[in-house]
Amino acid sequence: MALYACEGLEAHVGSISQVTRRLSVLSFTDSRKQLDQGLAIGLSRQGDSPVILIHLSAAREEGADLDAGLLSLSQLVEPDRSAP
Repeated sequence: MALYACEGLEAHVGSISQVTRRLSVLSFTDSRKQLDQGLAIGLSRQGDSPVILIHLSAAREEGADLDAGLLSLSQLVEPDRSAP
């Protein structure tokens, strides 16, 4: 199961991540800010290329066991702990 958090939900990421972790639902977003706030998977672009960003600790807290192949294609991010 997965949840996609669209743009504009930044104020609710704390509540969203509480639910996704409790229910073991993997969260996706296209917002780097939401990824930094605690959602697990970010979908973005660098130029013409798609990029997968993974907040590994958030993904693990949501119960994800991500394949090594996916991890090798992704950029792992560790958000700044001082970010709100």
